[in-house]
Amino acid sequence: MRTLLRAEEGWVPQRDSIHEAVRNALIRDGWTITADPFSMRYEELRVMADLAAEKSLLAERGTESIVVEIKTFGGRSFVRELEMALGQYFLYERILKRLQLPHKLYLATSQIAYDAFLVADGARAMLHDGMVSLIVVNLEQERVTQWID
Repeated sequence: MRTLLRAEEGWVPQRDSIHEAVRNALIRDGWTITADPFSMRYEELRVMADLAAEKSLLAERGTESIVVEIKTFGGRSFVRELEMALGQYFLYERILKRLQLPHKLYLATSQIAYDAFLVADGARAMLHDGMVSLIVVNLEQERVTQWID
Protein backbone atom coordinates (compact mmCIF):
# COMPACT_ATOMS: atom_id res chain seq x y z
CA MET A 1 0.00 0.00 0.00
CA ARG A 2 1.14 3.57 -0.56
CA THR A 3 3.03 5.61 1.98
CA LEU A 4 0.75 7.47 4.36
CA LEU A 5 1.28 11.07 5.40
CA ARG A 6 0.12 12.50 8.70
CA ALA A 7 -2.50 15.26 8.37
CA GLU A 8 -4.39 17.17 11.03
CA GLU A 9 -7.55 15.16 10.41
CA GLY A 10 -5.78 11.78 10.33
CA TRP A 11 -3.79 9.66 7.95
CA VAL A 12 -4.10 10.39 4.24
CA PRO A 13 -2.58 8.51 1.31
CA GLN A 14 0.26 10.06 -0.63
CA ARG A 15 -1.07 11.17 -4.01
CA ASP A 16 0.00 9.65 -7.30
CA SER A 17 1.80 12.08 -9.60
CA ILE A 18 -1.19 12.11 -11.97
CA HIS A 19 -3.78 12.79 -9.25
CA GLU A 20 -4.53 16.42 -10.16
CA ALA A 21 -4.75 15.68 -13.91
CA VAL A 22 -7.26 12.86 -13.27
CA ARG A 23 -9.22 15.03 -10.86
CA ASN A 24 -9.36 17.89 -13.39
CA ALA A 25 -10.35 15.49 -16.19
CA LEU A 26 -13.30 14.22 -14.14
CA ILE A 27 -14.42 17.78 -13.38
CA ARG A 28 -14.11 18.66 -17.08
CA ASP A 29 -16.24 15.57 -17.82
CA GLY A 30 -19.06 16.92 -15.65
CA TRP A 31 -18.28 15.21 -12.33
CA THR A 32 -18.38 16.93 -8.95
CA ILE A 33 -15.62 15.76 -6.61
CA THR A 34 -17.24 14.87 -3.28
CA ALA A 35 -14.20 13.48 -1.42
CA ASP A 36 -10.44 13.74 -1.94
CA PRO A 37 -9.47 11.23 -0.55
CA PHE A 38 -12.49 8.96 0.07
CA SER A 39 -12.26 7.11 3.38
CA MET A 40 -14.00 3.79 3.98
CA ARG A 41 -14.11 1.81 7.20
CA TYR A 42 -15.36 -1.74 7.58
CA GLU A 43 -14.85 -3.20 11.04
CA GLU A 44 -11.08 -2.94 11.71
CA LEU A 45 -10.25 -2.08 8.09
CA ARG A 46 -9.77 1.57 7.15
CA VAL A 47 -8.80 2.37 3.58
CA MET A 48 -8.67 5.50 1.48
CA ALA A 49 -9.39 5.56 -2.22
CA ASP A 50 -8.13 8.58 -4.10
CA LEU A 51 -11.43 10.27 -5.06
CA ALA A 52 -15.20 10.10 -4.93
CA ALA A 53 -17.41 11.98 -7.36
CA GLU A 54 -21.04 12.45 -8.38
CA LYS A 55 -22.74 13.33 -11.62
CA SER A 56 -26.38 14.27 -12.14
CA LEU A 57 -28.29 12.08 -14.56
CA LEU A 58 -31.05 14.21 -16.00
CA ALA A 59 -32.81 11.40 -17.85
CA GLU A 60 -33.04 9.27 -14.71
CA ARG A 61 -33.48 12.21 -12.32
CA GLY A 62 -30.84 10.91 -10.00
CA THR A 63 -27.11 10.87 -9.50
CA GLU A 64 -24.34 8.46 -10.29
CA SER A 65 -21.59 8.06 -7.69
CA ILE A 66 -18.10 6.75 -8.32
CA VAL A 67 -14.98 5.98 -6.32
CA VAL A 68 -11.69 6.31 -8.19
CA GLU A 69 -8.33 4.72 -7.38
CA ILE A 70 -5.56 6.39 -9.40
CA LYS A 71 -2.52 4.47 -10.59
CA THR A 72 0.50 5.81 -12.47
CA PHE A 73 2.11 2.44 -13.36
CA GLY A 74 5.47 4.20 -13.55
CA GLY A 75 7.58 2.03 -11.28
CA ARG A 76 10.30 -0.50 -12.01
CA SER A 77 7.94 -3.48 -12.29
CA PHE A 78 4.62 -3.16 -14.09
CA VAL A 79 3.60 -6.64 -12.90
CA ARG A 80 4.20 -5.70 -9.25
CA GLU A 81 2.24 -2.48 -9.67
CA LEU A 82 -0.59 -4.38 -11.38
CA GLU A 83 -0.66 -6.82 -8.45
CA MET A 84 -0.92 -3.93 -5.99
CA ALA A 85 -3.55 -2.10 -8.06
CA LEU A 86 -5.74 -5.20 -8.43
CA GLY A 87 -5.39 -5.98 -4.74
CA GLN A 88 -6.51 -2.49 -3.77
CA TYR A 89 -9.30 -2.54 -6.33
CA PHE A 90 -10.79 -5.80 -5.12
CA LEU A 91 -10.43 -4.83 -1.44
CA TYR A 92 -12.19 -1.52 -2.09
CA GLU A 93 -14.86 -3.27 -4.14
CA ARG A 94 -15.59 -5.72 -1.30
CA ILE A 95 -15.72 -2.92 1.28
CA LEU A 96 -18.10 -0.84 -0.88
CA LYS A 97 -20.33 -3.90 -1.21
CA ARG A 98 -20.25 -4.68 2.54
CA LEU A 99 -21.08 -1.06 3.36
CA GLN A 100 -23.86 -1.12 0.75
CA LEU A 101 -22.60 2.12 -0.76
CA PRO A 102 -24.02 3.04 -4.18
CA HIS A 103 -20.64 3.98 -5.67
CA LYS A 104 -19.19 2.29 -8.74
CA LEU A 105 -15.44 1.67 -8.46
CA TYR A 106 -12.98 2.69 -11.17
CA LEU A 107 -9.23 2.39 -11.61
CA ALA A 108 -7.87 5.50 -13.36
CA THR A 109 -4.61 5.76 -15.27
CA SER A 110 -3.00 7.80 -18.01
CA GLN A 111 -3.40 7.20 -21.72
CA ILE A 112 0.38 6.67 -21.86
CA ALA A 113 0.31 3.88 -19.23
CA TYR A 114 -2.77 2.36 -20.83
CA ASP A 115 -1.15 2.26 -24.27
CA ALA A 116 2.21 1.03 -22.95
CA PHE A 117 1.05 -1.64 -20.50
CA LEU A 118 -2.68 -2.22 -20.24
CA VAL A 119 -3.46 -3.15 -23.85
CA ALA A 120 -0.98 -6.05 -23.84
CA ASP A 121 -2.69 -9.45 -23.97
CA GLY A 122 -1.98 -10.47 -20.37
CA ALA A 123 -2.99 -7.19 -18.76
CA ARG A 124 -6.01 -6.85 -21.04
CA ALA A 125 -7.20 -10.31 -20.01
CA MET A 126 -6.94 -9.29 -16.33
CA LEU A 127 -8.67 -5.94 -16.77
CA HIS A 128 -11.08 -6.17 -19.69
CA ASP A 129 -13.19 -9.13 -18.68
CA GLY A 130 -15.56 -6.91 -16.74
CA MET A 131 -13.55 -7.46 -13.57
CA VAL A 132 -12.11 -3.95 -13.42
CA SER A 133 -13.64 -0.70 -14.65
CA LEU A 134 -11.12 1.77 -16.05
CA ILE A 135 -10.90 5.49 -16.66
CA VAL A 136 -8.17 6.47 -19.13
CA VAL A 137 -7.00 10.10 -19.05
CA ASN A 138 -4.98 12.22 -21.45
CA LEU A 139 -2.75 13.99 -18.93
CA GLU A 140 -1.72 16.91 -21.14
CA GLN A 141 -5.29 17.83 -22.03
CA GLU A 142 -6.68 16.70 -18.66
CA ARG A 143 -9.49 14.90 -20.47
CA VAL A 144 -11.06 11.48 -20.05
CA THR A 145 -10.39 9.53 -23.25
CA GLN A 146 -12.05 6.23 -22.32
CA TRP A 147 -14.50 4.76 -19.82
CA ILE A 148 -14.07 0.97 -19.90
CA ASP A 149 -16.60 -1.18 -18.02
